Amino acid sequence: MRQYNKKQWGSVLGEAHNVKAYSNVGIHYDHSKWNSYKSFLKKEESGLMRDVLLGVKYQCVEYARRFIVTNFAAAFKEINCADQIYQLNNVDDLTTLNGTLQFSTFPNKSNSAPQIGDLIIYPRTQKQPYGHVAVIVEVGNGYVCVAEQNYEDSGWTKNNYSRKLKMNQTNGQYEITQVRVGLEHQYQYWWDRNEVILGWKRVCR
Repeated sequence: MRQYNKKQWGSVLGEAHNVKAYSNVGIHYDHSKWNSYKSFLKKEESGLMRDVLLGVKYQCVEYARRFIVTNFAAAFKEINCADQIYQLNNVDDLTTLNGTLQFSTFPNKSNSAPQIGDLIIYPRTQKQPYGHVAVIVEVGNGYVCVAEQNYEDSGWTKNNYSRKLKMNQTNGQYEITQVRVGLEHQYQYWWDRNEVILGWKRVCR
């Protein structure tokens, strides 16, 4: 991650679709106390039918899960790495006691356009050893805006999204790239320019 203009741990980076993102800078997790970092949402607080594990503060998975809990009343199960979200076929329907919802998969260069609320999934790489997940919060002509936690120490580009990514459409296929709209001339210098996007996941309610 880039190391300038660091935001203090727990400070608000921005907010998209009623879901705040928080800085994950500066913490050194004690893995012997891993459970103490986990955040839960009790059904008495949310009005949902189940208690929900949101995740470990303030990692990328925690933001993605909190986003779909807030906007879709759904949650994916506990996982070890963000890239494992790509393999999940269903999510818990939090409006029921035991029901599930389909969690559809769309590979990058899919014939189906991404939508607001879809989760972009990155694989594990040398620079991202646990993979990464970001949430699509805006879709426009040739771009998507994403919201996320634990991606860059410098925080979000705007108050309502972290990055604006170029999206190509060729022969009916949609490809989300790592090129940042308006910063194309800097693309060759970004730390993440060679990172791959596996595709996006969608809660089907």
